[in-house]
Amino acid sequence: MSTNNSIINEANSYLNTITKSFASKKFDNKFLLNLTTMSLEKFMVGYLMAQDHLPEHHTLGFLAGEMTRYTQLPLADIDLLEQLDDKIQLCSLDAAAPAWIPTDQEMTTLIEMLKRFQTLTQQVGS
Repeated sequence: MSTNNSIINEANSYLNTITKSFASKKFDNKFLLNLTTMSLEKFMVGYLMAQDHLPEHHTLGFLAGEMTRYTQLPLADIDLLEQLDDKIQLCSLDAAAPAWIPTDQEMTTLIEMLKRFQTLTQQVGS
């Protein structure tokens, strides 16, 4: 199995856990946000690797920018990813855990976006 497929499989596994857990309220939204950001990162890195492009950085906004070299992303998704970077401080040493906890509606929006990225990775033959 290629590294790219392994990364996509992890992203799909996270998405499956997120979807089931959100529906059953098994985990709180703070935990699901962490899984969501990991899954988003893996979907985007997997997509870029399928393009033979290994990104230098892994913030969500940067990865979205790199993806726009190969595909068009909805502006709303790019905006949401940049907002997430600001809210969660993924690569900040000062922020050990996200202070922002999404509401159920915000979590629903994030899951819908995550599914769009899943579809996008499937379209490049991952």
